[in-house]
Amino acid sequence: MVDEAREKTERIIRELQELGRHEEAQHLEQALAGKIEDALLLALREACQTVLTAIEAIDPNTEMLLEELRLEIDKRLTRHPPGTPPAKP
Repeated sequence: MVDEAREKTERIIRELQELGRHEEAQHLEQALAGKIEDALLLALREACQTVLTAIEAIDPNTEMLLEELRLEIDKRLTRHPPGTPPAKP
């Protein structure tokens, strides 16, 4: 389903470029790339959280340290709206 939607979007981008509507095609390309970037950030953030949970299960004494790491991961792997600076470390 996702691949089909991506293929259709790419076809529309090509059609817009052929019609000389380069600005619209570029806007659509950026939107498509942004969605992929968001998905990758989410997947990486979830993978990190899973690893931290596994470490905590093995050694419960690391709870405070892992909570700090969780906050740092969320801060660094969360997409920020354009024009909004990320939180300072």
